[in-house]
This record gives sequence, C-alpha cells and structure tokens, in this order.
Amino acid sequence: MPHAHSKPPYISAFPRTTPSPGRPRETPQEKVARLKAAARKAKAGNISAFDRVLIRGRIWADRAHRVVTLSLVGLTAISAIYSTVAITDMILYNRRKTREYLAQQSRLLSTVVTDTAAAGALGTATEELSESRGRN
Repeated sequence: MPHAHSKPPYISAFPRTTPSPGRPRETPQEKVARLKAAARKAKAGNISAFDRVLIRGRIWADRAHRVVTLSLVGLTAISAIYSTVAITDMILYNRRKTREYLAQQSRLLSTVVTDTAAAGALGTATEELSESRGRN
C-alpha cells in the first residue's frame, strides 16, 4: 500500500533490455562503434577500387593540407618574431649612433667656441674664426 511520502514506481517509456548473451555489459559507445564497424565492413564489399583510391587520396590530402597549414602558420610566427627583433635592433642602433653623433658635434662646437674665445682674448682672432663661431 503506497504512502503519501513514497515515490511512485518508475515507469519508463522504453522497456529495459537485457544485455545480449554474447556481449555482456556492452556500453552504448562500444555498441555504436561495433555497429559502425559492421556497417563499414558490409559496405566495403560494395566499394569499387577507384572509390577506395579516392578515399585514400582524400585522407593523404587532408594530412598534407594539415602539415602545410601548420607549417605556414609556424613560419609566419617565426618571421614575425624575427622581424620584431630586427626592427628593434635597428631602432636601438640608430638611437645609439644619433647620440654618438650629437655628442661629437657638441664636443666640436665647444672646441670651436673655446678656440674662438681664446683667440679673441689673445687678440689673434681672424675673420675665419669669427665666421666659424657665427655659423655654429
């Protein structure tokens, strides 16, 4: 006699099946794999030699396509990294050379100014020294 707090008996829309005697405790995935393999085997007899060659060719073409695609992606990544490193190196080299050039020009200018001032103090300043001081 059922009580108010007890659950009703489980009634399934699909009847329970007992495992077949030849394959005890076969999972649904194993059953699907077995049935697909059986269907492929049954269908294999109906496939012509040309179709088998086409199927094999498609498999190899897919593999080749995957290799080429991954190679191109890899080479693109390597090229991007190499380009980034090269451009960074060029920028740093250019900045270093610019600093060296500006330091050299500053030393040259200070030398010219010092020479001009010394020549002016000694009274040996020439027109050429005055012009070089005015240009710099």
